[in-house]
Amino acid sequence: MKSNNLANPRIWVVSIHDLGLDGHHLSFDTKEVLLCLGPDVHNYIWAITDLECTGQEAQPFCDAVEQSRRGGKPLALSWDELVAKCQTIEQTVEATILGIPREAYSTKVLDEVGDILRFPNSQAELMVRAIDSSFFEIITKRFDHVKSLKKCFKNVREEDATNYFAAPISKGTE
Repeated sequence: MKSNNLANPRIWVVSIHDLGLDGHHLSFDTKEVLLCLGPDVHNYIWAITDLECTGQEAQPFCDAVEQSRRGGKPLALSWDELVAKCQTIEQTVEATILGIPREAYSTKVLDEVGDILRFPNSQAELMVRAIDSSFFEIITKRFDHVKSLKKCFKNVREEDATNYFAAPISKGTE
């Protein structure tokens, strides 16, 4: 189900908690979440508003996100650029990455997505957040993203979307 009703958007929130064999670390990282979402997200522009990660090769990526943030804008990348950069990450500690359909992308939209609270009424359709290396949250306006994540990961928990946003929203339902 896709909602274009920005006055009362449907929002789904899931968290992913799959652990590796050691039982203490996640068995996946940002790249696996992105690849699981399906081919429709390949046409998004990706806005990275926050990134803290490990990996020597990933440091220039983290630095570019920080520099963009200091300039008051998220770092915008294509799908191919984002996946290539995520290949260099050993572990994502914190991240906020938003997917914006290419046809909705503009510099004004970039201003909107810099604030998570504006997500429900923004043109962004998807937000991927890494939380303290402990789990990932995916906030989406498309139920097909939720279905894809449940196929790829074992421990996907549905969260109450109304706990995330102060403005009135409708929790997503199939």
